[in-house]
Amino acid sequence: MKKKYIKRVEVLVIAITFFTYSYIAAYLDIKNNLFEIIFEYNWYVDPIAWMSLGLLITAIFTFFISDKIFKKWLKFTFWYFFISVIWIMISSESSGSFIEILDTKEQVSTFASIMFVIISLIMFIWLTIKEKKNK
Repeated sequence: MKKKYIKRVEVLVIAITFFTYSYIAAYLDIKNNLFEIIFEYNWYVDPIAWMSLGLLITAIFTFFISDKIFKKWLKFTFWYFFISVIWIMISSESSGSFIEILDTKEQVSTFASIMFVIISLIMFIWLTIKEKKNK
């Protein structure tokens, strides 16, 4: 069965686009007024950077899995990011509690991104082994 790469490329382009946006907003000093508005550093830049980095890492691995596994992963990715965005939004912008683990938006997004990569890679391996056993 021939793999369909267009969706994989789309996911990769989305990840690269969001990561590039967050990099520009966080690290480049832009003096033009239009670019200041578009690339202004806000609370959401760090979460976008972490989540897009996690997506970028796993999107590379999607080129080596079957279409069936890719579709399952894509569904998982949608729900994972949906839940992560809600979790990030309800987190505080700065640390202020006694327990400072997963207290800020950046910490939550970092944790969510790392967990996404780990779960995705385990999912790829598990489903690939399961698929090969069924053949």
